[in-house]
Amino acid sequence: MQRLAERAGEDGARYGDLRRSLLAQIRACFWDAECQAFVDSFTSGRRHVTRQGNVFAILFDLVDRQTQELLCRSVLENPEIPPITTPYFQFFELEALCRLGRLARVMQTIRSYWGGMLSCGATTFWEEYDPAKPLEAQYAMYGDPYGKSLCHAWAASPIYLLARYFVGLRLHPDGSFTLDPAPGFFTRFSGVFPLGDRQLHVSLQDGVWRTNLA
Repeated sequence: MQRLAERAGEDGARYGDLRRSLLAQIRACFWDAECQAFVDSFTSGRRHVTRQGNVFAILFDLVDRQTQELLCRSVLENPEIPPITTPYFQFFELEALCRLGRLARVMQTIRSYWGGMLSCGATTFWEEYDPAKPLEAQYAMYGDPYGKSLCHAWAASPIYLLARYFVGLRLHPDGSFTLDPAPGFFTRFSGVFPLGDRQLHVSLQDGVWRTNLA
């Protein structure tokens, strides 16, 4: 809001003040020093730590880089914190890990989690996938044995993550692009990405990345 107000030629300082005040209250009420994480509720006193709130603290830059690294170790890389089972929210967690440079872990998750769906026979990505459930229970959701969407757009986040962080595709306001692939993840690659009203073809073969804008 501060940036929007300033772009509109107005004084945005009050929005900056409100943000700092809100962040101070969040820190005072929800930060648990012993857990080294944000808890979901301070009124219950149960000190319940989940991944969701801590993921957003990283993605929205509510804490500094040092605290982001701390949250990554105490929450995102902590197997005692219950895992996220919907691919929709897996996206947010994986992007937080990408921003913190945990690309190897993200690739491992894509291969095991989305690859797990493929191993179950999926041809499109599902609304929810729980690796602990047997195949016959995978289609149930909302109390309906066949209530799960088996073609769910919100589950397609690897398309973005692979393009943004692994292929390193950056689109610029002037319509140009740059490519900065993360080394060591692909021996071959082929993909097509929208670029305005055109399509960008990106490929890797024999160690050479190539692009073609058509």
